Amino acid sequence: MSRDPLVFPRNGSAGSNSRCCAEQAPHCQSQQPNLVERSLLRCFQSRTMKGPHPGRIDQGFRKAMSNPWHSRRGFTLIELMVVVACIAILAALALPNYQDRIIRTQVQEALGFATFAEDAVQLFHTKTHRMPANNAEAGLPPADQVLGNYVARLEVEQGAIHIRFGNRASRALADKWLTLRPGTSPNASRVPISWLCGIAHPVDGLDYSGANRTDIEARQLPLDCRL
Repeated sequence: MSRDPLVFPRNGSAGSNSRCCAEQAPHCQSQQPNLVERSLLRCFQSRTMKGPHPGRIDQGFRKAMSNPWHSRRGFTLIELMVVVACIAILAALALPNYQDRIIRTQVQEALGFATFAEDAVQLFHTKTHRMPANNAEAGLPPADQVLGNYVARLEVEQGAIHIRFGNRASRALADKWLTLRPGTSPNASRVPISWLCGIAHPVDGLDYSGANRTDIEARQLPLDCRL
């Protein structure tokens, strides 16, 4: 069935309009939905339509009434730009934390790699009751030959173990240093060495050997190396 524009008399009082709606409502309830729609449009047109053609139903209004989803629109450009800006801000906040987490993981793996050097220093100290001056005294290869996934150099100096990062290490970690300093109890030579990592606070009563070359930012160090 085609829907031609509905044309009605231009004049009509409020009483006649109300009577139109009241008379049509019971009849419309028993008809199909399209007849209900046409009856409602008649009442709406007789009460509200104004302009050069007050008796003609606007086609845009007819479409909106026949299909309520037709009048819905998508996002505007400004709304999309706001969403993109929010995502960019969240990404900017999350990226540094993610990068620091990667660096801490790499530092932790380098510490595990350096355990063989700790054992060599411990063995030398147990035999001689002093700290090795360099790699050779500790029985280790030259510093530039001690390589790992994230370690470019491992150097022993007065018992302290200095690790320089490189190779597959993060760009923010490359060429940075981390130091492990040996701590001994002065009155108990048989007590094993306690290692002080990075910028962690020394333990009272222990004597620590060697300098600290650690230049990695505190937030990028494992918890044991900064507390």
